[in-house]
Amino acid sequence: MRLLNYKYLNKNSLVEFIKNNEIIDSSAVLMQLFYSNSNIKDLYKIREELKSVLPNASMVGTSTAGIVSDGKMIDDSIIISFSIFEASTTKSIGYKDLSVDEIVKKLSTDIIAHDTKLLIIFANTFKFNSVELLEKLAKQFPQIVLAGGNAGDDLKFESCELFSSSENDSDVVIACIDSKRLNVETKYLLNWQSIGQEMIVTKAIGNTIYEINNKKVLDMYEHYLGLTISNDILKYGTEFPLMFNPNGVDIARAPIAVNDDGSLVLAGNIKEGCKVKFGYADVEYIEKYNHNVLLKESKYLSEAIYVYSCSARRSMLNNYLNDELSILSKIAPTSGFITYGEFFHDAKSCSNNLLNITTTYVVLNENKTTKEIDYSKEFITKDKRDVTLKALTTLIGKTSEDLNENISYLHQFKEIVNDASIISITDKKGIITEAKENFTKLSGYERDKLVGKSHNIIRDKSMSNEVFKDLWTTIKSGKVWKGRVTNRAKDGSLYYVISEIAPIFHSDGSFREFLSIRTDIT
Repeated sequence: MRLLNYKYLNKNSLVEFIKNNEIIDSSAVLMQLFYSNSNIKDLYKIREELKSVLPNASMVGTSTAGIVSDGKMIDDSIIISFSIFEASTTKSIGYKDLSVDEIVKKLSTDIIAHDTKLLIIFANTFKFNSVELLEKLAKQFPQIVLAGGNAGDDLKFESCELFSSSENDSDVVIACIDSKRLNVETKYLLNWQSIGQEMIVTKAIGNTIYEINNKKVLDMYEHYLGLTISNDILKYGTEFPLMFNPNGVDIARAPIAVNDDGSLVLAGNIKEGCKVKFGYADVEYIEKYNHNVLLKESKYLSEAIYVYSCSARRSMLNNYLNDELSILSKIAPTSGFITYGEFFHDAKSCSNNLLNITTTYVVLNENKTTKEIDYSKEFITKDKRDVTLKALTTLIGKTSEDLNENISYLHQFKEIVNDASIISITDKKGIITEAKENFTKLSGYERDKLVGKSHNIIRDKSMSNEVFKDLWTTIKSGKVWKGRVTNRAKDGSLYYVISEIAPIFHSDGSFREFLSIRTDIT
């Protein structure tokens, strides 16, 4: 097969391009029209021009947040990508105002055949639930590979436009490739790093998230990323997605809309109870990883690659995304677009996923080749912002590694201390806020009977008031108190402990809690 990209100028130039490259009128030809900052009426005119020259070829088109063509990002243009197959046939269709179930049913009769190898799907980000379609296609056709993405609108976040040969303003357009010889491989590059504490999604419906850790989602963005980002979440928040890992596939979810109630619409579904972390781009890691992985996985040239990369990835990586696209173009000619969410088929689990912040790509071959890829480094010009971004994200990455190492050590240390000691935590008034297992065992009280109570619940009357006055005077002055204490268990029996009580402070010096660690000497 061949993959050729043409930047539209006028009809005469288009016809000359088709003639010079010997593109014949056949169902073995798939045309993908990608446009950026262009008038949809111009696209419909071009569609008619193509249909007059290649009426039997298949066609799909979409608005974008940037076009991928021969290893580069292109804006403010119209690119027509021609896939010319030798031993494959193509079909295309657009659907509008149909339910997902109706679409799947029609696909079964209109498009999908016993030798269908690949479905290319473009969906309207703001009008169509692509996740539902992906999931139902995975259930009904688990072995069929699919790729594509949600349409973009040059980061305006207002509306998208998709079309096929005959359908305007479609909710979803689909191109189908049937073949007994075509080899199809799907891959993706994410490599965003997660950072910070693990959080729980406590309220979400579909692709709308309301709460994380029982707090409003925008409050969590403000707490960890600042007021500027939370106030302009669509501009900046996409670069810091929520990351999780269901079914062994790393998934990032970025916001695409803000509701009046402060909830966020994400570019894909997220479930309540899901454990998430914020993600960020470690540019140096991405640069090294991508080059090493592509060197390892791809030794020989391929015939074509369809590329779908996230708009948030573009915003964050800037010219480093051009590096990524340049490496892919060394494997094969490339075409595709910048999306608002990428579709990925995982062959191992036979699942279809809507991803964010990734570059997904489909490698196509009708013929095997033994010609090795030349991965000699191509220099992509970097501006000051690129260099600064790389330095800052490297600093964050190294700092995060050190922090995670310390957290791991403290977690292990905490587990050992909890197993060996009798621990409780109180607020500044001495009210118990946490009672560890050894404390409940020794005292005979269940945890919920201790939390919210004063330590007087286990105090024995034989202990003098002077001891407790000295204890409170010491710990309120910021010092550690140590001494022997007689306690009475729930069953009335006495037990004796050596107790050390210490005030714990926040990093700014403000009081946090009192920590009591005891050793049973009964």
